[in-house]
Amino acid sequence: MKQYFQLQYKMLNRHLIDFGILPLFAYLFFAVLFFYGSNLLFTRFELAAYIYVFIGLSVVSKASSKKRNDFLKLSYSSKKYFNIRIVENTLFISPFVFFLIFKQFFIFGGILLVLAILLSFIKITFTSNFIIPTPFKKYPFEFTEGFRKTFFVFPIAYFLTFKGVESHNFNLGIFSLVVIYGLCISYFSKTEKAYYVWLFNKSPKDFLYYKVKIAFIYVFLLSLPIVLILGIFFPSEIIILIAVQLIGYVYLTQTILAKYSVFPNKMSLPTAIVFFISIKIPPFVLVSFWYFYKEASKKLNTVLHD
Repeated sequence: MKQYFQLQYKMLNRHLIDFGILPLFAYLFFAVLFFYGSNLLFTRFELAAYIYVFIGLSVVSKASSKKRNDFLKLSYSSKKYFNIRIVENTLFISPFVFFLIFKQFFIFGGILLVLAILLSFIKITFTSNFIIPTPFKKYPFEFTEGFRKTFFVFPIAYFLTFKGVESHNFNLGIFSLVVIYGLCISYFSKTEKAYYVWLFNKSPKDFLYYKVKIAFIYVFLLSLPIVLILGIFFPSEIIILIAVQLIGYVYLTQTILAKYSVFPNKMSLPTAIVFFISIKIPPFVLVSFWYFYKEASKKLNTVLHD
């Protein structure tokens, strides 16, 4: 079991180095980012503890996928398998538990730890003859594939909107809207094979316009229930609601451009730095848009006109 965790640690360090980041710097950066983001969540939302438990369990559930667990069962005995799963889930959830204790939410911390350990004995799989229906057509693949993996998050986001209306907490409703946008943006983290882009009989400009247009339509459909509810029950906050929507569209567009600016490779460290600077300094988005669009046009030109 010790060798397994040593291997996982070495693999993680190797991925960070390949990405161009020193492992020690990455660990310190994410620790600071985690504390800052967690503290911001508890500062802004009254029901932050409930949201925090949900986020923690979402992180842990990633280790319960069928493919991963089948591999572990083939590699280790039943006893070692369950020991690995318990240790892994405890490690994944410990930052959340410690922060809840730091904020004196002792009961929530205990419940979260117990639930994480119980998940060690559960193999999450949606494999069956039943195909989860989506509100999308067969194109583009990002939304159909992403939605089927994260469909359970949408009812929770809509429920948070309801709780926001019930408690007269507009910020909670906005948080649920940000969750939807964050999910949709994450769908574009996967890079398809060059062949699937080559099939499009379009210029780079038309291809990017097509991808952005479809993404806008689908995000609009997924966020529409939240936008309508918040617009009806918080009419005085309509300007903020529209602003959040527009900002979401801006970063969605930038994500698509950034993805294809390094196509067919995954996002590199320089690209990630430019992307995060534009998030931290919104006016920089004008520069990053131009940069990502130019680079994406160059990369796509070699594929679409091959």
